[in-house]
Amino acid sequence: MPVRSVKITDDTVISTAGGTFHGIIWYGGGALTPNTYIDIFDDDTTTSPSPQIAKIHTTAAPPNGDDKRGFEIVCKVGITVKADNWSGLEVYVLYN
Repeated sequence: MPVRSVKITDDTVISTAGGTFHGIIWYGGGALTPNTYIDIFDDDTTTSPSPQIAKIHTTAAPPNGDDKRGFEIVCKVGITVKADNWSGLEVYVLYN
């Protein structure tokens, strides 16, 4: 099955019908706050999602980026992505 990607810049529900979380590609421009965390949940809401399936740390100061792939986590409810600070952060979620 092909992997899809979607660009997000805010807390986002990627899927409301489950799916497979493959990973993310993130980039932080000049406005990125260092040490931002990106959290991924097996849920279909951004209000108070749970359970958390991954936490990704944007460790370096901007401009910087990285990719985290190969998770292959099957989600039963949905796929939701949240970050503690979206300022200057671009995230591409890889899923199907």
